[in-house]
Amino acid sequence: MPTKTRARERRENNAELDRELSQTAQGQTMTDAGEIKHLFADLKDSITGEIKALRAAFTEFRAETERDMKKVMQQNTELKRDAETTNARVLELEARVSELEDENVTHQKTVKQCNSLIVEMGDQMDYIENKSRQNNVCIYNIAERSEGNDVNAFVQKLFKEALRMETVPQITRAHRIGAWKEGGHTRRPIIKNLVNYDGKRDLLKAAWSKKEILFNGARIYMDHDFTTRVKQQRAAYRKIREHLRHHKIKSHILAPARLKVFNADGNTTIYANAEEARRDLEQRGIYTTEGGAEAERPLSIPAQ
Repeated sequence: MPTKTRARERRENNAELDRELSQTAQGQTMTDAGEIKHLFADLKDSITGEIKALRAAFTEFRAETERDMKKVMQQNTELKRDAETTNARVLELEARVSELEDENVTHQKTVKQCNSLIVEMGDQMDYIENKSRQNNVCIYNIAERSEGNDVNAFVQKLFKEALRMETVPQITRAHRIGAWKEGGHTRRPIIKNLVNYDGKRDLLKAAWSKKEILFNGARIYMDHDFTTRVKQQRAAYRKIREHLRHHKIKSHILAPARLKVFNADGNTTIYANAEEARRDLEQRGIYTTEGGAEAERPLSIPAQ
């Protein structure tokens, strides 16, 4: 009996202990679940807040991106418009440049034609002027006022006495060239116009046949009445003829401005201008350039 009672008590005690343990476990479980629930709630709130913040940031970023894209698109449109405008202007400029180039070519042709025409007209005018002077003869180095008041009579007397001409060519008029300057030392040439070219030819032939012509103790010269241009062309032979005389080579200036050289072999060479003569005589070792450019002065001696 006592043994059964103790066994029952022991079972009852164990059952009591189990109930207490069960109640303690349930209480502990309920406490842990509440804490976990609070943790989950806090975590949910935190995650929700972060998601909202991310969403707001993304929304703002997207809005900024859209604004930037709009600006970029607008700038791109403006750049495209500017590029089209620039391209149009470049095409316009290219067309204008091409037009100007064509005009320049045309102008160059026109200028070339004008220059050619000017040269041609200059040659024609020079020819006409020389033609109008073909009956003229110039007398150089006559002292001023030697002619008195009648130049024609003075020239007629000069021909008879200085040139010993029996028949003096008829003169239409004669006068000094240029204005007289009081106290000046320059002796102005006397120009005379003869009735015909034959008389001029005979007169110059008589003058050039003499070694020298003297008047009042001074040597005088007679020559054609050329234009300034022809005189300059003839004067360009001056240095060349000095070299030729140094080499004992005779030369003669042909009208209007050609140089005739009598070579040592008996042949003659005729040069159209001074440059042509200079080049050929340099090659032949007759002419050598001395110093710089050669000075040119108006021709004041007859071509002999």
